[in-house]
Amino acid sequence: MKKHRHAVKLSGTTGVAGQVTGLPRDDLKMDNLQFEVPVRVTVTADMPIDEIYGVEQALDFLGDWPKGRQGKLYQTAFNACFGASVGVVSTEEACRAFAAFCRASGVMARDMLRPKKRPVAKKPSLH
Repeated sequence: MKKHRHAVKLSGTTGVAGQVTGLPRDDLKMDNLQFEVPVRVTVTADMPIDEIYGVEQALDFLGDWPKGRQGKLYQTAFNACFGASVGVVSTEEACRAFAAFCRASGVMARDMLRPKKRPVAKKPSLH
């Protein structure tokens, strides 16, 4: 497993019996970190399409992203995925943030892109 190169500051709070909440839990199962629908990505047109099935794969993909292209959307996606991995962000929210990053970065597979809205043709008037 790759080590994630980015630090995200998450502050836990002290709960019952001095336990820190908002940090990894033993009962956080990997199934809970799977995306409902995989995010399909391709870095270049001549590369095969990869399917990102969950938070861990998304973090690996983001960890390999070039430093010079890591902007606000990248950081939002990384924080959401990392937050999901430690149980403070929902997997659904992490998936949405990751998909938004992929779409904006131009790496989302074409078959996942929503078609552009077509102009609605005006119906001829009967008068």
